[in-house]
Amino acid sequence: RKLEELGVPLHVSNSDSDGMIKSRGISIFSHDRLLHVLLEHNYVDVVCPLHGGHRSERKAITSDSFNFFTPLPIEKIRAYYGDGIALYFAWMDSFIYWLLIPGFVGLGIFFLRKYENAAHGWNRTVDDCIYTPFFGLVMFIWAILFLRFWNRRENLLAYEWGCFEGGGYGYSSFSAARPEFEGVMKRNEITGLMIKYYSPKLRMLKYIGSAIVTAFLLACAFSVMILSLNLQGYVNPAHDETRWEGKTHPFYFPRLADLAEEGQIFDMQDTIRSLIPVILHVSSVIVMNTCYRSVAEKLTDWENHQTYASHENSLILKRFLFEAFDAYLILFYLAFFECDIAKLRSELVSMFNIDVFRRVALTYVVPKILQLLQGNKEKADVGAAKKNDITPADIPDDLRMSNEANWDGYEQFDDYLEMVIELGYVTLFASAYPLAAIIAIMANQVEVRIVALKLSSVTRRPMP
Repeated sequence: RKLEELGVPLHVSNSDSDGMIKSRGISIFSHDRLLHVLLEHNYVDVVCPLHGGHRSERKAITSDSFNFFTPLPIEKIRAYYGDGIALYFAWMDSFIYWLLIPGFVGLGIFFLRKYENAAHGWNRTVDDCIYTPFFGLVMFIWAILFLRFWNRRENLLAYEWGCFEGGGYGYSSFSAARPEFEGVMKRNEITGLMIKYYSPKLRMLKYIGSAIVTAFLLACAFSVMILSLNLQGYVNPAHDETRWEGKTHPFYFPRLADLAEEGQIFDMQDTIRSLIPVILHVSSVIVMNTCYRSVAEKLTDWENHQTYASHENSLILKRFLFEAFDAYLILFYLAFFECDIAKLRSELVSMFNIDVFRRVALTYVVPKILQLLQGNKEKADVGAAKKNDITPADIPDDLRMSNEANWDGYEQFDDYLEMVIELGYVTLFASAYPLAAIIAIMANQVEVRIVALKLSSVTRRPMP
């Protein structure tokens, strides 16, 4: 329906403008997105299509998604959720199928090494296996080919779906000016039109400020990592006496490292207790990433970007760099500072496997529990409404709309970022953990179906 039918004044008179718009400091031009402005300034709470009335479509998508022996229903997903969501599922579909190559190669090398050890009486591990370097080369070539072929498929789908514009799908919508952009009115020397102008030098100073804040938070993340490694017993000069003889290890804290000794609370020889520091570290990473997400949004708003594209690119860059740093730093530290491949593998296996369960829990289980708790409160409100003589016929639509409005919005970037981080685990540390790809296949088979279930029953329906 038109916005005018919803009571939104598209043509605001001077008096209305003074009373409603100017009092809030909003400047609306014809090219601005009115809905975005209304949302930003709390004139509208939520704008989203409703799930209600489409139960059969959602059920069909979820049912087809949970069939492990058929391709994902990309076209059905596109018809219901839109092109952007369909492209995410197409990416997951391609990623899972392409992982079959390194998955089976890594599994083949694993069994080949076991066979040769049994046949020749050897005791070779992945460290001295002659096939491990070749597997690293295979992964290098695989990563290049996968990204190139996915780029082709992505562009092909965008072209077929009619959303390939300006060299990238959705380009025109993101190149629009942001209503929040602030500047002084200045005449364009080329067109002669009045435009908003913001000094590039001032924005550069803000970039530097954002970099300083991010660097400080990265230093905090590094400190947490060092504490975690000490609790796991990975930082100890006694493990490499030749290297540290007569020297002081800069990151060794004896009181913390002693907790990982035999018989202590984090005994590194005990399978269960040795996982506690890893779980604590993964939990701290989740907390830091969540906090930085809010910081990154505020910093990006502060930088005052003119277009949606530049704003989104800046936000994506910040979040990716921080979360990638948080995820990989501990592994690079063990590989290139401690120079201990055994510790690297142990940490990689622990973090990678725990992260699989973490993704399932945070993607669906925790949001669903919170939603059920919220639903119990709303059911109590319905009971109270019935006592006030509100007829049951009046309740369902209002309840459905209020329920869905209270659901969390779907954050597609988070799901993409998780997969990109996983891709880094599989490719950057392939020689240390050749079985990572086969485990990633199983994890992603569950992940993509959990996301489909989440979209249908936990989050608001995304805008198509």
